[in-house]
Amino acid sequence: GRFSREENFFKRFSPYVVKTNFVDLKLNRNSMSFMYVPIIFYSKYLDAGYGMLADVLESGYNLYNRNDDVPLSFLNITNLPLVLGLTEVGLAYILIKTRPELINLSLESLANPGEEKRYRKQLLIEILSRKYHKKVFFEKVGHTNTREWGNYITNDFLCLYFIKNAGFEEASKIMGNIPEEAISLADSLSLDFYEKLNGDFLVEISDKYQKIIRSRLYELNIPDYNTNDYNEFNRVMEFLSKYHNVKY
Repeated sequence: GRFSREENFFKRFSPYVVKTNFVDLKLNRNSMSFMYVPIIFYSKYLDAGYGMLADVLESGYNLYNRNDDVPLSFLNITNLPLVLGLTEVGLAYILIKTRPELINLSLESLANPGEEKRYRKQLLIEILSRKYHKKVFFEKVGHTNTREWGNYITNDFLCLYFIKNAGFEEASKIMGNIPEEAISLADSLSLDFYEKLNGDFLVEISDKYQKIIRSRLYELNIPDYNTNDYNEFNRVMEFLSKYHNVKY
């Protein structure tokens, strides 16, 4: 089926599975809130107190202070966006440090060989494993398509990191029509914040869980933003607002 690759991977974790026709009905086009449905269906059976989607910073850029727990509030389930303060780069770094043996299987589950998405995720792992001298096994594949700059904020956001850490030539393999200003911006900034925690995005989480998250990230050597990180984050978002409806 449509999610067979993902299903084969997640079966390793013995999840509860809900199958719907929501994607066929195109109910996923305007919001990811449809992904709360399994939580709602299983809420009484699991006596669920918290619900979580894996929104990262760049995918949740317009969800900050978003009251996104509305679909769950009538069930007394609290939204718990644990990774909203991290980027996709930060999550990949965590995976490399904690479960490197899952990386190849994870990449295989994300997209078919040759697709831009598969190559993009692979490039991210290559950069981080090389940067932090981590030996990670994964099958390298080529790609046959690219995305155009300006269509998806998540891709444009990550493209800046690729330009900085892999070079324009490598970034252009997965992104077409990269503007000169993007290249200049990436070259002028450190972009260290991509690998850190933006604590402002933890405002929806109780102090109890914030302490747990920060403690675990500290063990993994993932610090909070400093002043320069906030300045660079704001400059990147300001730049991306020329192409996307950015709220931050």
